[in-house]
Amino acid sequence: MGNNTFAFSPLYKRPLSLVLKLFIRKIIQLALMLVVVSAVAFRLLDAAGGDSLAGLSDNPNISAETIRRLRDIYGLDRPVSQRYLEWAANAAKGDLGDSISLRLPVTSLVLSRAKETFKLAALTLVIALFVSSVLAFASVRYRHWLLDSFVEICVLVTASLPVIVSSLMILAITVYLINLPAAGGLFLPAISLTPPFIAMFLAQSKRGLQTALQQDYIVSARAKGLDETTIILRHALRNALNPIITLTGLSVGALIGGSVIAETVFGLQGIGSLTVTAVRNRDIPLVMGVVVFVSFAVWVANFSAELLQIVNDRRLVDAERS
Repeated sequence: MGNNTFAFSPLYKRPLSLVLKLFIRKIIQLALMLVVVSAVAFRLLDAAGGDSLAGLSDNPNISAETIRRLRDIYGLDRPVSQRYLEWAANAAKGDLGDSISLRLPVTSLVLSRAKETFKLAALTLVIALFVSSVLAFASVRYRHWLLDSFVEICVLVTASLPVIVSSLMILAITVYLINLPAAGGLFLPAISLTPPFIAMFLAQSKRGLQTALQQDYIVSARAKGLDETTIILRHALRNALNPIITLTGLSVGALIGGSVIAETVFGLQGIGSLTVTAVRNRDIPLVMGVVVFVSFAVWVANFSAELLQIVNDRRLVDAERS
């Protein structure tokens, strides 16, 4: 197979210093990201005007004095910089405050809704990775112009299909044509989220496999008489895997963003629908809790992706050492 191949070895055999160095760097990045993202989000929410208590002034049963006291309790009458510093100090201690509109702790609200969104995101990634892997493998294995054209059309169509369009199409087909219930399951929302990820994974998988199959060690493997399927799955796939791992980690933020539409259309109670509720009610503590949670989830996904890359490719270890 030549010197360009790289054998799999478990993470515990990799240098501990490399993992520790990566972890420290990522922690610093997380702290900086949370400060910047939270400060910008807090300022934008304040600039948008209004808050969760704005609608109370229209209620004749609530006095102006009551509203004033509530604003004082929630700190809504203080300057935005002071309110942000107080929020940040509490958030650093693990306290994200209480939702003004729902009267519940923000942390418990976000965590309870996150389970549904994580299951939806995982199912979406599994479907997208499976479909794209099968099509990419078939395209490079059989090298037929008709199959290549089909793959290119799949990339083009799925890349240009917005989540709102795919969600409404699936909803219309299942409810009005097939007469199936739209709510209660994760499969239909996951299908509606998959098109852009299928396009991204399929294009990268095909390109990565084609590049890997041109390497010298692949030529050597063919000269030894190995079957083409074995060459692709056992040798070329590992070479093409790192970009897919990176894209999977980067997809988490887009998945959570897309869940806002899918969960609303299909009636799921996840982070997406909670975000809609928080923004609609102008619930600043709840919006900030969602922002922090999503930022942390994206960081975890990217950090996990880098660890998997180290497991998959020993050349990354040599690059870090140098």
